[in-house]
Amino acid sequence: AGTMALLAALLGLVGLTGWIFDVDVLRSVLPGVAVSMKANTAVAVMALGVSLFLVARGPVHGWTATLARAAAALACVIAALTLVENVTGANLGVDELLFRDDTADVQTRVPGRSGPNTAVAVALAGAAALCTSTRRCPAWISQLMGLLVGALGMLRLYGAAYAVPELERFGAYTGMALHTAPALVLLGAAAFLARPDQGLS
Repeated sequence: AGTMALLAALLGLVGLTGWIFDVDVLRSVLPGVAVSMKANTAVAVMALGVSLFLVARGPVHGWTATLARAAAALACVIAALTLVENVTGANLGVDELLFRDDTADVQTRVPGRSGPNTAVAVALAGAAALCTSTRRCPAWISQLMGLLVGALGMLRLYGAAYAVPELERFGAYTGMALHTAPALVLLGAAAFLARPDQGLS
């Protein structure tokens, strides 16, 4: 679980590095063709990877628990704000808070804004990470959320493999970046396996 969480964090770091150094191939696996991993998504994926890595190492206490929960909470906040924007059409000013999105002409409804499928998956992963870091929360809850996160990532990969755009994006909303999908699959698996002695695993 820890290795999968670190790999997911690495994918988030790759996306964020693309924004920092303006490297298109790091932001989008297929520049000009596929949607980019938005900066907020990259930050959330990194935070979730760190959170689940800390939890997977064993029982969390003290500063480790605080850091794991803070990272998960950050991802939840990012996802929640993005979902509110997607549902209401409001602009809360978070989409381009870190970087101006110059890739918005490729499958992007609003510059810098993740699609609802990505936001839902990140929110579920954040909730799963929070649950795994709290022993009072039954392990099966985080494991079910982990399965849902992985399923959303797999849908994107299936959409790419079989050229079914309906699996990659919802209607006119921003699509899910190609490298966000494996990151979500890894995060979902990490959440599912973080507490292997309990729950469904």
